[in-house]
Amino acid sequence: MKETTYLNRSQIAEYFGVSLTTIDGWTRRGAPFSKKGQQLQFNPAEVSRWLAKYRETVAPAEPDSATERYRLAKAVRAELETKILQNEYISRAEVLDALVRRTYTIKSDQLALERRLLRWPEAREIVKKSHRAMWRAYSQKTGVFKEKK
Repeated sequence: MKETTYLNRSQIAEYFGVSLTTIDGWTRRGAPFSKKGQQLQFNPAEVSRWLAKYRETVAPAEPDSATERYRLAKAVRAELETKILQNEYISRAEVLDALVRRTYTIKSDQLALERRLLRWPEAREIVKKSHRAMWRAYSQKTGVFKEKK
């Protein structure tokens, strides 16, 4: 089970790069928090989600100043760091590595199937042709795998 990290008022302000007054305004507008005694506690991931929804519904679509764009970028970065800490983020390199390993596994399984069909040459040729066609189709550089010019 994941352990949730909670921050107090000043920590969450520092986390998002805003003032304590801004945090107070966010809590009045509905930012999620819990109380431990007299102290407010904030889950950074929940506040990030709330902030994104709040900005979609209330704030203009484009930040109107460099400061707002900076704060928004900092909030996005904070959310990404939270996901990394909670192991909810998978890097592009890890995904690509897993995809390559699975592709090689499939290819080797297909070759093993062809070897098992040595007794039936007609069936083996049909399977072999379909495998080669799949490999050609999957080898085409499309989408994110296209070479950049």
